[in-house]
Amino acid sequence: MNYPALSVPQQTLPKKKTAEGMLTKRHEEMLQAVHQLRYVTAWDMTRLFYTPTSINHVREMLSLLSGKSDYVERQYLFRFPLPNTRIGGTEKIYTLGSRGRAYLQSQGMSVDWHFRPYKVAGMTYQNCLHALTLTRFLVAARVFCNKADGWELTNLRTEYELKKEITTEKASKLAVTIAVKNGVGTEEAVTVIPDAWLLFHHPEKKHAWQPVMLEIDRASEQQTFFKRQIRARALFLSGGGYKKLFGTHKGVIAYATTGNDTRRKSMASWMHEVLTELNLKKLAPRFSFCSLTPSWEQDETSLFLAPLWSRALEKHPVPLLA
Repeated sequence: MNYPALSVPQQTLPKKKTAEGMLTKRHEEMLQAVHQLRYVTAWDMTRLFYTPTSINHVREMLSLLSGKSDYVERQYLFRFPLPNTRIGGTEKIYTLGSRGRAYLQSQGMSVDWHFRPYKVAGMTYQNCLHALTLTRFLVAARVFCNKADGWELTNLRTEYELKKEITTEKASKLAVTIAVKNGVGTEEAVTVIPDAWLLFHHPEKKHAWQPVMLEIDRASEQQTFFKRQIRARALFLSGGGYKKLFGTHKGVIAYATTGNDTRRKSMASWMHEVLTELNLKKLAPRFSFCSLTPSWEQDETSLFLAPLWSRALEKHPVPLLA
């Protein structure tokens, strides 16, 4: 089974001047990472490229790329604070600015977006936390594969990329829109767009290719909404949409929640109820649930290889990657 390599360009690019000096190779790598991950913090970039003690240096680099202030337009990066109700300093979020887009395009990368500053007004606290939790998980995956012997992340497709795909003529034929019955006996169309799809590879494992369809749960969705989502994903699997979109029928749907273990158990229970109603209990092993432990972002090995994930009909938790 052949899969395309993970598209994260790391070419050596010619240096260009910023307002304060030269755009270094590290600056360029950061722009490429932000292009893929969409929303990042200084902590994320430190995890990807440096040791924890370098975070102040990373903040300085990101500040330079974003014009040294919040809400500065036409920079390599656009910076804005995490929305909250507190007075005083707060965490800064960085995304791709118009100048960053133009620069990456000039180097031959296909970049068709940059953050429009007017969108800040619609960014809620919960929206930002969901996006940053997704970034943290994807950063953990890349750090894990950089450190762990034999493991590779050969393909990564984020929700941002997938949303673009389903608008094209090709993707419109991939059965990503599912008719799901709602609570009043009628059907509604639900488009299945996971937060990310990751393809791990280890040549010495029994199952060398291990796809993971990732869903981030912030414990904010109630039972009715969550069951609707599970129904759509179960039908996505059973109806062949998953295979058409990702090119394989293999893989697990992994729900990582920032809620406590009670939330994890609730999600697993709701999933079991839905699969029973649909007569699709055979799909139960395809769903995994994990309550993210404190400081999970700093222990990527445990996140992927420790028995932290539960599956229906299995008494003991299992690792996400076997």
